Amino acid sequence: MLIEPRFDHIDPQSCRAMWCNVLSFAWEDALDPPRVLNWRQVNETRKWFGSPDFFRVCQWAGVDADDFLSRYQAALDSTAAYRSHRRTGIAA
Repeated sequence: MLIEPRFDHIDPQSCRAMWCNVLSFAWEDALDPPRVLNWRQVNETRKWFGSPDFFRVCQWAGVDADDFLSRYQAALDSTAAYRSHRRTGIAA
């Protein structure tokens, strides 16, 4: 017997919130990585931004992917400049 799947119990707002959380966790892992991540994992997360999967998740989250990506790039550049300044004492 084949049972037809039913999705009427799925709440679209909850799904959107879940995908927003995916973006939020990726942002944090890329810009302020927890100590449990190694640098390979951090770099994989950073490469994810701008990937086809990233654009798909943004669509599912209801987020403008291009705007999110440019804000991420600006934050990443700012983070890199801050870390460089802390290491060298010279502002970037």
